Amino acid sequence: MNNFIRLVLAAPLGLATIPVVHAEEQIGPDRYAMTLKDVNVRPKSPEEARKTLSRIEGAALALCGAPRGSSSYLKRSVMKSACFKESVADAVRKIDNPLINRLHQSAG
Repeated sequence: MNNFIRLVLAAPLGLATIPVVHAEEQIGPDRYAMTLKDVNVRPKSPEEARKTLSRIEGAALALCGAPRGSSSYLKRSVMKSACFKESVADAVRKIDNPLINRLHQSAG
């Protein structure tokens, strides 16, 4: 039931700094990755799917420049970025669970 998912992102060229502290590793000159452990990649209910998607979005926020404790203004701004959208979409695509897919599509 529980597994892990690896989030990967490409840093936009216009971004002065990426919060490398929040990334588990740099995997290329403009690419960073973070692994989420104990993530339910096979949720059986919409509520479980929401929790999984929320964890993915939280990690994507941190990777893309709005770590935990950031202002809501910064979080909203990062959530509109290609970095955030692509990181979440990539993770959802890798999991390929119908409940998570539907939830992600309805949020988009």
